Order: sequence, then structure tokens, then C-alpha cells
Amino acid sequence: MPAVSDGGLLPDHGKIACTRCFTDGSPTWGRSTINRAGWQLENNPLAWGGRDPEVMVLGFSKGDRQCAVIRARGDLDAIPFAGMRQNLTRILQMLGLLGSSRTVDDLIRTRDPDFHFGSLVRCSLAKLDPVTKKPMKTGDVISAASVDPIGQGIVTTCAERFLSILPPRLRVVVFLSNADEWVELCFRIVKKLHPGTRRLNQIAYRSDRVTWLHVVHPSGSSGRHIPAWLGRSTGKQGEKGRMALEAVATATGADR
Repeated sequence: MPAVSDGGLLPDHGKIACTRCFTDGSPTWGRSTINRAGWQLENNPLAWGGRDPEVMVLGFSKGDRQCAVIRARGDLDAIPFAGMRQNLTRILQMLGLLGSSRTVDDLIRTRDPDFHFGSLVRCSLAKLDPVTKKPMKTGDVISAASVDPIGQGIVTTCAERFLSILPPRLRVVVFLSNADEWVELCFRIVKKLHPGTRRLNQIAYRSDRVTWLHVVHPSGSSGRHIPAWLGRSTGKQGEKGRMALEAVATATGADR
């Protein structure tokens, strides 16, 4: 299994040998879990793409569909952004980060060195239902982690592990979800890791040479928010789409 990032390089494509949050016993990748005050963490960290990319795309965490593939020992390249790659492709194309003839499928399949894909929580994080205690990986899990101290702590620990030292070619980090609470948490984390970080607008910030921005979540549950964001229409998501495009222009030094 590839080791945790070193020398500023991101983890290699595939399984990551990280057990930082699993301090008891000898955790097994893909099987071990821990429960912590209403949250469950599965030890299955993964990465896809280049170690020294220009663009890094980070979701929140792996969902039920992705974890099922891991348990079945299926194709790991089928995991990232399953069911939402078409929308993610359109998002990256609108930002000018991906050419019109290329897709996220292509980038993952070819292990494109200019892109890196993963999640801010490299393992799989779930919120435990307060009644059934069943782990929930969808719904309000992102918003819950944004405000709950335990959830925030898990997110912060993973960010410290993988984002403290950034690869030299990195220019843009794209976070999936532009919910206000999530943007604020990620900004605080990045500013702690990189104290010179400054806000560019409501959904973007910059640390030295890297621009960090939040986009609409590409899942089907985002519904009408996706076309509103892509079209930069009126309304909150349209405005956030315009701000994301402005942030990329800042990152590239180009007028768009």
C-alpha cells in the first residue's frame, strides 16, 4: 500500500496506508471501524491521479455505494464520484479546468498526472442515527460535520495529515459542496495550516500560490442547483458559480 504523502507530494493512486485515527489495536484496511461520540469512521483511505498535480478535487467522504465496492473487493477506480462524474465533468469544464473533449472518467482511468481526486476525509465518515445507531453517509452529514466538534475534529485531523505541505505544481483545489457552513469550516482549517490564507470571495480563498474554491455538489440530490450554478443564473447558486469562475481566473492569471 502506498505510504502517506511525503515531501509535499500527495498519496499515490490507490490505497493509502494511514491509521492515524485508529489508535487501538492493528486496524485492517477496508474493514476496521471506530465509533466516536455519534460518528463512525471506516479505515479505507484512497487516492486517485497524480501526486504532483495542478488541480486537486476533494469531496467530503466516501458514501455507501463506494464503501460497498470496497467490501466486495471491486474496482477501486469505479469508486470516486460514482453516479456524479458527468456533472463533475461539466463543473470542471465550466471553470476552464478541463477541456471540452475530456471527462473525469478519462482522468481517473488514465491516472492523469495533472489531476488528483479524493476526499477531504480520506477514510469514510458517517453520522450515527441517534435512534437506530445506523451509520448515515448521506443527507445532512456534511452540514453536521461542519458544526459538530467531533466531526470537525475528524475533518481537521485528515486535512492536517494530507494538506499541511502542498505539492509544488498545485494551483487549484476544488471542494465539492458550497454550503456556507462547509465553506467556513474548510476556510478555518486551511488558514490554520497556511496562515497567510486570505478570502477572495464568499466561496474561495488563496494561500500563497494555491486557490481553494467550493463548487456546487455534483450529486443528483443537488437537483436544480446544478444548472443554476453552471449557468451562473440569478439566485444564490448562480452567484456562487460566478464567484467560482472569478476565483479560477485569479488562480490562472487569465481573464475569463
